[in-house]
Amino acid sequence: MAQIVGSYLVDLMIRSGVRNIYGIVGDSANPVIDAIRKSDGNLKFINVRNEEAGAFAAGADSQVSGCPTAVIGSSGPGSLHLLNGLYDCARNGASVFAIATHIPTTEIGTNYFQETRPDQIFLDCAKYIGYVTSAAQMPRIAELAMQAAILERGVGMIYPARRCVGCAHRASDVGASHRNREITRTASRSRSGPRCRSDRKEQAHRDFRRRRLRGRTGGSSATFANA
Repeated sequence: MAQIVGSYLVDLMIRSGVRNIYGIVGDSANPVIDAIRKSDGNLKFINVRNEEAGAFAAGADSQVSGCPTAVIGSSGPGSLHLLNGLYDCARNGASVFAIATHIPTTEIGTNYFQETRPDQIFLDCAKYIGYVTSAAQMPRIAELAMQAAILERGVGMIYPARRCVGCAHRASDVGASHRNREITRTASRSRSGPRCRSDRKEQAHRDFRRRRLRGRTGGSSATFANA
């Protein structure tokens, strides 16, 4: 069964423990945004004033929660605005999965409107940069970027061509990448443990309240409706 590349990216982020993705709706990022809309709330899209703010927010989110986080920018100035925030993520060791959509492959090298060179622009702030020109590349490239973000505690980036994000790849391509998906899940567990830091903090607060309540009742096993 074929799957849209944008949907696959969303599935990968959810499997890897990403809860929030920051960015702006529009242009070549729309297939990913639409896939997020269909994710039943498992991945939350947070709209920001600009992509730079989104990259800073993603880095802060990752450091506070202990989970990998994501950010998305469209081709041209959209992805360029990510630069300052992603440098901050790299310096602070924040696990951020960055998606910078790109212009059509047929227009590369033609001085196309808003053409940039993400492979050179983000070279010093990303642990991994993968350029995706066809849907068949996506399972492998996206997982390598996610693994780099989690295991190396930095920025793992992909920049798929404009039409690639909305294309479908075959189920056989997904199956061939099964081993890499296992590595991604293992990487996520090794980075943030069985649960993200926010979950562990909430559990610690519940345990503290339970112990305090037990101390007030003299160690009795009485239960309270709001305990």
